[in-house]
Amino acid sequence: MRGLREQNQTDKFKNRCSYCRSTSHRIVKCPHVSVIWRELTCGSIPLNYLSKYAWEDEHTYSYYNPFREWTTGGNWGNLYEATRKAYQKQLDYQNRQKQKLEDQESGVKKKRKPVTCGFCGDEGHTRRTCVVVEEFEILLKEANNNFRTWFHKEHVLSQGLSTGAIIEFEAVQHYGYARNHLKISKTIRSLVTQVNWDEINLFAALDKLNFPYSTGAPIGISQARYRAMCSFLCSNVFLKVSSQDFLKKEEEGVFDLAPNRWDNNSIPSSLYVPLILSCDKTTTEKRLHRKDEKTNRYLPHKDYGAINLGKVKVISDGPHTPSSDWASEYADKMCVIFKKFTYEELDSIGALHHIKYWANKEV
Repeated sequence: MRGLREQNQTDKFKNRCSYCRSTSHRIVKCPHVSVIWRELTCGSIPLNYLSKYAWEDEHTYSYYNPFREWTTGGNWGNLYEATRKAYQKQLDYQNRQKQKLEDQESGVKKKRKPVTCGFCGDEGHTRRTCVVVEEFEILLKEANNNFRTWFHKEHVLSQGLSTGAIIEFEAVQHYGYARNHLKISKTIRSLVTQVNWDEINLFAALDKLNFPYSTGAPIGISQARYRAMCSFLCSNVFLKVSSQDFLKKEEEGVFDLAPNRWDNNSIPSSLYVPLILSCDKTTTEKRLHRKDEKTNRYLPHKDYGAINLGKVKVISDGPHTPSSDWASEYADKMCVIFKKFTYEELDSIGALHHIKYWANKEV
């Protein structure tokens, strides 16, 4: 699961200002809000200020300007609305701080709000003591155990997929879809040198849905929040293969693994093939990935010149299979989703239904 794999990236999970994306302060203390709002109330757009501001990303060492989209005329309305809301938040924060000082001086004790559960929304308890969370944690462990048991029977025992197996799959690289554009399509045969056994989980079979306007929008889930949930739950079964198998010269041509396709300075020695599960009836192809060892991320090939992969066929069985207790592992770590997201959020994207389905599935 991507969220667990990348949780050691400290900067990724730092609190950021929702206005300028800086990690050094929150929006209630953002110094840019008052400057930009002052210009907007005077009827001018501070283009020089917006275009000059940028902060350096400590991972990529490249400069990022969060105000860049607001420098074009079509987005000035969004600039005004975002700045107005940010300025109002700062005023509300200042009023709360002022009221807090007055209450301390006068000795007035503030009434505590009733405790509300962050998961189910009911009053009188927290996530730690929530009965609904306990029930879904049990279901999640049972569901993940069933999924791994199914995966072991279906893909390892029946098909022979494992470390050391020889696989075959179709790979296609497009440079546009016009008739005169280059297209390379050929069958790749390669040796699997590694499988991400530790990360395989039931969300690898979760259907990737579009933003749920019918269920997500009414309860206030933004598209940004939805993308964050999908990104956290994103799971794949990755098969590590040699990049040389894509560079062999044949009649069909050679795949372009140019560095600019990966935002890196060199072609990696190993690439990762996402496995299309036999239970997935909708997915016909997936993107070729590489792994960034510094950030522990699997990065897909970019849209232009992307290499799409079809279903994997095992030509020769692999000798190395997971241990007997493999199916019962990893579920404890996955229970963190009940602390990060609410019942309504997980329900809107079908995650809770998916858990119940695999918990009750006979394998």
